[in-house]
This record gives sequence, structure tokens and C-alpha cells, in this order.
Amino acid sequence: MVGFDYGLKPRCMIIGDMEYPNLLHQAKVVAIGYGVLPHFGPLSNTIFTSLIFENKTKGRECFEHLKKWVDTSGDSKAVVLSFIEKRDGGYKVCIYPEFKLLEKRCIPEYMIDEVQPIFTVPITFPIVVEKVSQNYYEFKRQAVKKPYIFCGASREGEMFLDLAIQKRNVNFFQEGNIPEDAPEKAFERKYNQSQITGKKILLNNPSEIFRRRKKKLKNYFPISIAKLEYMHNFIQVRTQLIEIGYQEWQINQAACNLIVSYRMVKKLFFQGLEGKVASSQILNYLLDSFEEYENIIPDETEFSLDNLKRQIKADMKELLLAFGIQIPDNERALLAEMGKNKLLIETF
Repeated sequence: MVGFDYGLKPRCMIIGDMEYPNLLHQAKVVAIGYGVLPHFGPLSNTIFTSLIFENKTKGRECFEHLKKWVDTSGDSKAVVLSFIEKRDGGYKVCIYPEFKLLEKRCIPEYMIDEVQPIFTVPITFPIVVEKVSQNYYEFKRQAVKKPYIFCGASREGEMFLDLAIQKRNVNFFQEGNIPEDAPEKAFERKYNQSQITGKKILLNNPSEIFRRRKKKLKNYFPISIAKLEYMHNFIQVRTQLIEIGYQEWQINQAACNLIVSYRMVKKLFFQGLEGKVASSQILNYLLDSFEEYENIIPDETEFSLDNLKRQIKADMKELLLAFGIQIPDNERALLAEMGKNKLLIETF
């Protein structure tokens, strides 16, 4: 049974470049270099840092991937470079894709504000340097205030300047003083390569959820909502459900879901849609559709007491499970939950 709550943003899994960590492992970083390039594009006397690879071919492939992140985003921030200075001396290098730009690469612009992204991204720590050199300190001093070049190089000294990235952003952290929400925190949690991380649900305020739901239902179903107000059977059933203890917004939302299900799959309750991807399928349909007067609407007998109850329960499950709340099975417990849960009672 599929539910859809218009106050929530459907979750969307974003998977980063999972091939890159394997290439980095195969390339084997043996050192990190620092220096000054006399010329690089319009820049002159520009500082650089380079990862030095034992396997030149795989090393070039690594930077081909990094360069692709930058080129497809149009922003060098797409590659995050960080240095974590260790308590016992030395430092560790950290590389990962910047989340916001990764999101833009993976989700069409018109959908970005409509979904809740959950990320699986590679966070790599390609090298540990046991001793901090003067070259590192000089790079740190300059990189925080001026552009620098990040590139790869072979063990024999050949620099991959055709794949070099001109950057302005770099992070420097002290071990034990890394922000909790920073991906670099994976270092202290002892993850060697990848870390699954995600945003918290952005809509965690009941009033905000109600406002979003009201707005989206009005946007997606302006004509259907008007037609429902002239359906004698629907109005009677809605009155019965309100007397039992259901909220008017739940009934109206369930009715809209019966309508969109009928339009999508020619059946009620979104039959045939896979549970894990149903939300994204419904959202895609809604964003691609524009409601017109001639759009199909089920016969008013379909808005029966049982059908609306079934859809309300599915919608409630979708809403509550997003916040880790299990939905009761029997109706009495269900109504009791509604009486105490702010997510289910309109408060403004």
C-alpha cells in the first residue's frame, strides 16, 4: 500500500563517484608535493600541491575523474581538498565531492527544491604524512588567501598539468577539533574510504509541513479540489470521517491521492508501483503534469469510507515513518496517535 504526503519532500538517494576510491587505491599515492608554477593559464608564480602516484596510468585516471567533477559542475569547489593535522604530528589528506554541487549534477534543477537528498559519497584519505615540512606550512599560509593548483604527478616527476584544477578553497583542521557535521569527521571515526552521510529532514516543523502540504495540494490539484466540493457522496463520507476523528486535511489529501493514482496507473492505491521508488514516480508525474478541467477523476463511488480510510492510513505511515514513528494497526490506536502527534494536528 503506497502513501504520499505532500508536506514532505520525497527522499532521493545520490550516489557519488564510487569508482574513484578504487582507482586511487590502485594508483597508490606515495607522496605529496608542493611548489610554485611559473605559469598556469592566466596565473603566474602560482603555488601548487600534487599527489604523487606510483602507478602513473591509474593516477591520471584519478585526476580525470576529479576534473570531470569540476567540469560538469563548472566550479572547482566540486572537489574538496582538506588537510587534517594530527595530534602526534604530521597530517592526513582528505578528498571528496562537495555535496551541493554533487546534488546539482545528479538532480534536474526543477526538482532540487522538491526532494530530500540522502548522500552516499566517497570520502578518501589517500596519504598520511608523518612529518610537517616547511613547504606544507608555506602552502598553508598562501592557499587560504590566493588561488592554487591541485594536480597529480608521476613518481618520475611528470606533472599532469592537463588535468590540473585551479582552486581557491581548502580546509585545514586540527584532529579533535573537526566539526561534527563535517565529512572530514570520518577520519576520527576510523572510516578509511567511504562514508554515508545525509541531510536531516529539512521540514521538521509541523507548521512548516502543513503549509507545504496546503500549497502543494493547491498547486497540483486546483480543479480536482474544486470538483470534490460538488461531489455529494464525497462530502457525506468526509463528514463521517471527521465525526470519527480524522482530520479534514487528511481526507482531502487522501482523495487527491486516489485521483492521481487513478490517472497514473488506472487503479486506486497506486497499485503496481514499487514501494521504494513510488514517491519519486509520483513526484515525477506531478511535476510533469498540468491539471486541466478534462483530466480524469474517479467515479464518486470510489471515494468510499473504506477507500479513504485505507489511503489515509498509507499516507500517515509515509509521514510518521519519515520521523521514525511506527504507525498503529488498529483504528482506535490510530486515532489516539492522531490526538497526540503534532504532525497530524493542524496547529495554525
